Amino acid sequence: MRKITVMLVFLLVAGISGAFAQTRTVAGKVTSSQDGLGIPGVTVMVKGTTIGAITDFDGNYRIDVRPEHRTLVFSYVSMKTVEVALGTQTSINMVMDPDVFQIDEVVVTAIGIKREAKALGYAVQSVGGEDVSRNASTNMINSMAGKVAGVSINSSSGAAGASSFMTIRGFSSITQNNQPLFVIDGVPIDNSETASVTRTAGVGLSNRAIDINPDDIESMNILKGGAATALYGIRAANGAVVITTKKGQASGKMNVSFTSSVTMEQVSQLGELQTTFAQGTNKTFNPGVTTSWGPRVDELRYDVNNKTPEYPLGVPVLFDPANPAHASLPVAQTYDNLNSFFQTGVAYNNALSLSGGNERSSVYFSLSNLTHEGIVPNNTFQRTTATVSGETKLTDKITTSGRISYTNSGGTRIQQGSNTSGVMLALTRMPISFDMTGGSDDPANDPTSYMKPGGLQRNAYGGGGYDNPFWTANMNPFTDNVDRMIGNWGITYMATDWLTFNYKIGTDFYRDARKQIIAIGSRTFPSGEVWEDHFYRQDINSDLMANMNFDLSEDFKLTALVGNNMYQYKYQNLYSRIGGLVIPDFYNLSNAASQQTSEFHSKKRTAALYGDLGLDYKGMVYLNFTARNEWSTTLPDGANSFFYPSFSGSFIFTELPGLADNNILPFGKIRASYAIIGNDAPIFATSQLYVSAAAGDGWTNNAIQFPAFGTPAYNMSTTLANNELKPERTTTFEVGVDLRFVDNRIGLDLTYFDMNSEDLILGVPIAGSSGYTFANLNAASMTNKGIEAVLKLTPVRTKDFNWNIDFNFTKINNEVTLLAEGVPSVFLGGFVGKQVRAVVGNPYGSIFGTDFLRDANDKLIIQSDPAKAGYGYPINNPEDQNIGNVMPNWTLGINNSFSYKAFSLSFLWDIKNGGVMWNGTRGANLNFGMTPDSEARGQDYIFDGVKQSGGTNDIVVQPDQAWYTTLGGGFNGPGRPYVDPTDWVRLRELYFGYSLPMSAISKVGLKKAEIYFTGRNLLLFTEYDGVDPETSLYGADNAQGLDYYNMPGVKSFMFGIKIDI
Repeated sequence: MRKITVMLVFLLVAGISGAFAQTRTVAGKVTSSQDGLGIPGVTVMVKGTTIGAITDFDGNYRIDVRPEHRTLVFSYVSMKTVEVALGTQTSINMVMDPDVFQIDEVVVTAIGIKREAKALGYAVQSVGGEDVSRNASTNMINSMAGKVAGVSINSSSGAAGASSFMTIRGFSSITQNNQPLFVIDGVPIDNSETASVTRTAGVGLSNRAIDINPDDIESMNILKGGAATALYGIRAANGAVVITTKKGQASGKMNVSFTSSVTMEQVSQLGELQTTFAQGTNKTFNPGVTTSWGPRVDELRYDVNNKTPEYPLGVPVLFDPANPAHASLPVAQTYDNLNSFFQTGVAYNNALSLSGGNERSSVYFSLSNLTHEGIVPNNTFQRTTATVSGETKLTDKITTSGRISYTNSGGTRIQQGSNTSGVMLALTRMPISFDMTGGSDDPANDPTSYMKPGGLQRNAYGGGGYDNPFWTANMNPFTDNVDRMIGNWGITYMATDWLTFNYKIGTDFYRDARKQIIAIGSRTFPSGEVWEDHFYRQDINSDLMANMNFDLSEDFKLTALVGNNMYQYKYQNLYSRIGGLVIPDFYNLSNAASQQTSEFHSKKRTAALYGDLGLDYKGMVYLNFTARNEWSTTLPDGANSFFYPSFSGSFIFTELPGLADNNILPFGKIRASYAIIGNDAPIFATSQLYVSAAAGDGWTNNAIQFPAFGTPAYNMSTTLANNELKPERTTTFEVGVDLRFVDNRIGLDLTYFDMNSEDLILGVPIAGSSGYTFANLNAASMTNKGIEAVLKLTPVRTKDFNWNIDFNFTKINNEVTLLAEGVPSVFLGGFVGKQVRAVVGNPYGSIFGTDFLRDANDKLIIQSDPAKAGYGYPINNPEDQNIGNVMPNWTLGINNSFSYKAFSLSFLWDIKNGGVMWNGTRGANLNFGMTPDSEARGQDYIFDGVKQSGGTNDIVVQPDQAWYTTLGGGFNGPGRPYVDPTDWVRLRELYFGYSLPMSAISKVGLKKAEIYFTGRNLLLFTEYDGVDPETSLYGADNAQGLDYYNMPGVKSFMFGIKIDI
């Protein structure tokens, strides 16, 4: 690794040294055919070289050329690319025409292959770098939400540094990774989120794409279907996001760009709580219990003669009108603990870049820093990046390039989920008769709000129950620190005008150091604990390719590619934990009598040969064939080779005689593709493992965990390895049309896709008599079928004003079609009785649990026999059943963008129809007497349903604590009553920008200056009554649709400025 880094630095420095030579200068101005105004940001390149320039705010450019240069190429997003002969002119002005639908756009596909969009036989969409950098989110994945058909983005929460989960065209594996491959400048990188301990509790962590500096991104191409990603092999079984970063331009001078922004955040949505009843049980106040089934708060008085740290105004007592002393006691108050805890989050981002070059060399350098303080006190995230890249033309035939990016990221995370230190659990169960702040104006920074004299915790339960959220935020921090390096080096040799050789090697490695402190006096571990979790991951990827281009005749063109890929993955984890701290406030692994330690190592290699063959007939018919054969070390010896072919074709029928040059339908394309893609086995699935042993008596829970008494011990894993595993395979078929109407003012792209995944690998239960409990088998199948529709409209196009509308529609139907015999379902996540599972005949990730009995019209069936228990109440149905599908029926993104002279405005609506979430927070809080449903406790109520004996229910009951803490609540009752719809309409993004006039900024030496505002999630319309239904307890994991004390989402307000010098 050190040798690779040294080589990259050497080549980059060598490139920089010759980057600013001067030659003959050509100058001119680029204007729009629509309004005659200059176009800023147009790329002017010498064809066949890296020499280029960018037009300034008024459209002016200057470029240095040499006598042998023949052609200039003018290109700009949404404008038609133009080529012009150089000749001997020193002044060339250019008029560019709009190309709203970018028919001639060149996109980067698999293995870095560049192709014209019109030639592709599969659907591809792009997101521009500006859409990423000006997005009011610290995680670049979120910038794609609502903008790409077939893509689903879920942000796990609004916490600083929270992860995001992305899928393309649904799920294709039962238990393995379902997220797409991320590729930066041809090098695959890691985007995993590795949990510490468990996903149902603890803290939410980051997916590793958060380490990418958004300001370094030039564009992102989303490759969706199997034919688009087959050349990448198993790592792109779920699609790919191909990121192209910014490069130095051969302008002959240094260009400087600086961006600065500040973002403010507020909680977007919180569930409602009851506001009437105090802590206690059976209408009796009791400050030692965790429930709020006590008396009405206005029936309590503060005993001013009995003040405690928990109750500085006096311990509440039930008002007794017969007691004269109670007449003068202050009436007890209610406290909004939930809303008093959160703060306004603030994020500051600054990014600086320098770029330049000449006809032989170019260089790009950037620095960025993000500091983010979240909506929860002491929840922070920071990211610092440094990037240098360059390209040098060593000879007329040899070009070398490289890039190094270093990132340091991490912060302080806050406890969530099923966790006695979880802040949302404590906040929403906190009795409204208890003042969590202790009367402090700054409780997050005032220890008296969460600590009693002597250092013990101050909470609502006399030290039991749950940790005070301010105690958790200050005393139980979880910190992580990531150091990451992503680098690549490549060389290109142009052997002839039709044959080019390319070699590129890249690496992605990081160290992630995590530490959890549990202070003495905390609820679950009152003696204190320290955990340290260290991760190391290294990926090395190399590709050697030969590219060939032939003009077989005037009508036929042939392209061919053959290549070899080598990939190695290495992973290590070292975990240590101590409990029972000997010295208070000394959080070191040496501060305990014993230590629990575990260590894990894994390594994997793949090798592949691949090829690509393309045929172009008159720019009208395009055919493309790919093939890849891969060998993986995770598959059995002698059976670790697998072959993936693909075919795609497109027919541009508007090139036919009689249809060409037609303003009504200027462009029309039919396309189709077929591919086989797949996934290898998990590491160690074919090898029998040994794990640290534990010894017990089989009756009590007092097991001895080895190593013990100075002796280590190991047991064979209870999962049986399988040396006959086959790779998972997905067969994909796609067909679509791409149409442009009315002088390219209407564009319609329709796609139908069908994916069939087979031989999916599961851990299948087997007979205990075998000595094992599970065996790894190819034991499942699943299908995904769907429609994607992209509609682009330009309702208004005038000299000064333009209005564009983009629609991105997605509908996906998923079904698990096969599980092995004896496997009724596969657990993906959740709790007892409320689980996300894969079950045959159901959509992947459906929620399973129990419900009350219902009739054919889905009406509750009410017990109508007075002699039986539960008279007048719904009848429990213990049968396990599908109680909700997490996946939406369809999604739609609608983006309106307007431009008027120097002003820009856009707003993106994100619409989701269908889908549910298990609102376990509401269900559990009802059990504790904290939801609005519990306000009517003891009052007359008639359940909406039908009597078991027949007829509409008319039986009057009085639901109270006894009902809500058993079948009527979310702890012990059925799960379906707490499965809620997550349909939404949200204003996903609002952008407003203004470019300052050149006449003003040129006086201070600026080329461009822009001020802008971006709002995110400013409006949310949904029936879901918990936190933002986009959040996820499991983070970036396959188990979505679970809300159990999730951290809330946020709405963001970003103000920024960008200047070019």
